[in-house]
Amino acid sequence: MKQTLFIYIIIAITAWLLVIGNIWISGFINNKETQELEAVHRNAIDEFTETVEGFGLFVSSIQTYINEQKEFPDQEHLFNYVQNFSRGTALENKYVVSILDTTHTFIYSFDYNDINANNFIGQNLESIIGPEGMAKYSQIMKSDALNLFKPHNLVEGQVGISLNFRVKNKGQTIGYATPVVYFNAAIEEVYKQVNAEKFVFRFTTADSIDFDRERVHDNSKVYHDRTDPLYYKNFQITSEGFKYGNVSIYGYNFIIGTARKELNEYNWLLIASVLWFIIFSGMLLYINNQSIKLKHSTLLIGEQKEELVKLNKEKDGILGVVAHDLRSPINNIQGLTHLLETIDSKEEEPKPYFDRIKSSIGQMHQLINDLLDISNFQNAETISLNVEEVNIDALLAELMEVAGKDAEPKQQKLTVNATKGLLLSTDRFLLWRVLENLISNAIKFSPEGKAITVGAKKTDNTIEFTIHDEGPGFSEEDKQKMFRKFQKLSAMPTGGEHSTGLGLSIVKMIVDKLGGSIRVESKPGEGSCFYVKFPGIE
Repeated sequence: MKQTLFIYIIIAITAWLLVIGNIWISGFINNKETQELEAVHRNAIDEFTETVEGFGLFVSSIQTYINEQKEFPDQEHLFNYVQNFSRGTALENKYVVSILDTTHTFIYSFDYNDINANNFIGQNLESIIGPEGMAKYSQIMKSDALNLFKPHNLVEGQVGISLNFRVKNKGQTIGYATPVVYFNAAIEEVYKQVNAEKFVFRFTTADSIDFDRERVHDNSKVYHDRTDPLYYKNFQITSEGFKYGNVSIYGYNFIIGTARKELNEYNWLLIASVLWFIIFSGMLLYINNQSIKLKHSTLLIGEQKEELVKLNKEKDGILGVVAHDLRSPINNIQGLTHLLETIDSKEEEPKPYFDRIKSSIGQMHQLINDLLDISNFQNAETISLNVEEVNIDALLAELMEVAGKDAEPKQQKLTVNATKGLLLSTDRFLLWRVLENLISNAIKFSPEGKAITVGAKKTDNTIEFTIHDEGPGFSEEDKQKMFRKFQKLSAMPTGGEHSTGLGLSIVKMIVDKLGGSIRVESKPGEGSCFYVKFPGIE
């Protein structure tokens, strides 16, 4: 004990030193890494905001150009203007501009290189996006304000956001414009400014939809098979591991999260310290454990020695009981056979002598059977159950027929008070053994003319059997030892019957094997009632 305490003190001191050292180091490293993460996160938000605002400036210039023309510009003039404006910027070759009339039909559509590259002109928007999203496009024509829509998967095979505005000619609304920018331009600028080997970003819309450089993760149709290798779910980082910030542009909110991809320097140091501590502690505990095992082995040998002495005494007790219980019937047989040798069969009927010999042999046979049963049930794992559906009505009827032969000479009244139609899934033979033994005891220890009642009823998820008699009852001392082996109780058989003292111990072993329970209620002179419950009602 002192040795174990000393080892635990050493381990505790070592652990304390490691904790103090790691706290100091972690404070220094975490402060440094927190500052770095803060700087990267701010820079990511700034770059994202600047790119989206640049897109807003791009769209505003298109709106201004259209509004300043005396006549509504034709598609080629507008194409050339937008191309020249975007040349040399981050938006070059990363946009699609479309103008739709009040019926949502494309009248203009072009990207950086071509007019009508996607053959949208003449198509209705509803045929592309479906009826669900049409309402928000109708709202564009009610105001001159710019309307930013959330990212979506484009048929061009890109992730796009559109900043839309109403189109008027000579004061009349003729439709609306939907300039769409490829959103990877905004995200790419974020990655250009940081070390992508160390950090990962999460881009989310206001309604918690993730998007990256290649797709919007909203279960909508994607028109390509590319994936973004820097998508945050490709890394073992939980949502809680990110530092988040909001970007609000043109009335729409984006959420940007920043996190480290890998364990920081402190984590590696902590892992190394923990591994060293585990190895050091393990060695000490192993040495201590071997010492404890040696002591335990010594104690175990002593306990086994005591158990052997106990078993030897029990063996001597069993031999004594067996010798005592066998001696009487053997003496009877010996004496009766001697008498048979001396009587004249012509003058005296020998049958009574043979009946008494047969009874003595029966006593010996019962004792041997009980001893074998005790041996079997003490090794319960070797007994296999033959579970079947047992009809309780039929079982009790058979028991009453057999028990009635023993009760008749003593003029005892056997009664069954059982709920009809009960079924129980169990081993029928073992259940028979339990009930037959308890009923036989009730007959054996009850005086002549008394009543014995056998009951069965459903209680919760069990079937409960009761065996009630009007015998001498049991004392408190009897109740304490009645289920032990070779116990002679205070009551004696009332008709000269024989008892081995093993019956109730066998009953208890069988009930345990079947997963049941048994108890007795009794007072001296007031009879007794055994309650046996078994689970598994079908």
